[in-house]
Formats: sequence, C-alpha cells, structure tokens
Amino acid sequence: MIKILRLVNFKPFIDQSLNFVGLTLFSGLNSTGKSSVLQSLLLLRQSYQQDLLQKTGLALNGDLVCLGTAKDALNETATKDIIGFDILWKNGSKGIWRFNYNREADVMETAEDVMETAEFVKNNPDIYSSSLFNDNFYYIQAERLGPRPYFEMSEFQVRQHRQLGSRGEYTAHFLSIYGDKDIPNQKLHH
Repeated sequence: MIKILRLVNFKPFIDQSLNFVGLTLFSGLNSTGKSSVLQSLLLLRQSYQQDLLQKTGLALNGDLVCLGTAKDALNETATKDIIGFDILWKNGSKGIWRFNYNREADVMETAEDVMETAEFVKNNPDIYSSSLFNDNFYYIQAERLGPRPYFEMSEFQVRQHRQLGSRGEYTAHFLSIYGDKDIPNQKLHH
C-alpha cells in the first residue's frame, strides 16, 4: 500500500506530498488537482506496462491516461524543467522518478508524448512487484461505457491480466470467462 506520494512540477503541483491511509478520499473544487493525483499513478503504471518506465521515460498517452504533451504535464510556474514522482510504500520501499521537459521540442512543435528519464535514479526492482505495477491493480474511470450493440473483447487484458479495461469495456468478456469462479476474498462475496 502507498503511504506517501510526492508530486514535483506536475500539473497544478510545484512540490506536494500526500499521505495515504487505508481509505483515502479526494474532495474539493474543480481544477484543484484531484484527478492529477490519480493521473500521476496511472502515468507510472502505463509507462511500466509499455516497458518504458525503467529505462526510457514516461508515457504521457496510453490506455489509462492521455495528457497530451510534456508541456501539458509540466506545472506552468515550474522553475526547473523536470517532473518528478516519489512513492513511499507502507513496507518502507521507495521509488523515485524524474523526467525531463524538452523546451526545444516544444518550440519546434515536435512535442513528444514520452518524457525522457532525467538524472536516473536506480530504483530497487522489488518496487515493480507492488500492486501499482502488477495485475492486482484495477482502475475504472468515472466516465464508463454504457449499453452497446456489441461488447469489446481482449484476450490480453482479460485472460492474461484479468483486467476490465479503464472504461469497463471488457466487463462482459471478463464475466463470460470468470463469472462462475469463486471470489477468493469473502468480504467481497455477497
């Protein structure tokens, strides 16, 4: 479980640390950063899933979140061209990631959707077995798919990773395969 999340120069945050407990709720006015906190975690996960996080950089656009360009992710008042995320897990493990914002690419209108890793910090490989990066992580965004004449299928997401899709698009496929299986956590069984 994540204990502390620190965001550096990311969207509305210059340097913000957030403490998490067993159940953490975000509430507040629009445009105060609630979604940005969730997006920071989703960016790390999608970058890991695209095999970019450990060596290449941060994938700003993908299945979980689409931010646009690095300029869209960098805080408007940032004094350094770096976006950073630090995570401290309850077990004491820590992950530190830093990514460069390339102003030249922005000026030349060749903005990329992958931010290159900056000042590479060697994270302990064990952090990538945490639920943020493994198949015990589930995310369904608030804007989900309604009734459709047909439902999408994904052997990769459903059978290999037991995921529903970020918009719940594979729910029917998931239920057709796993609907009769026992629920291992009895607290979720009704």
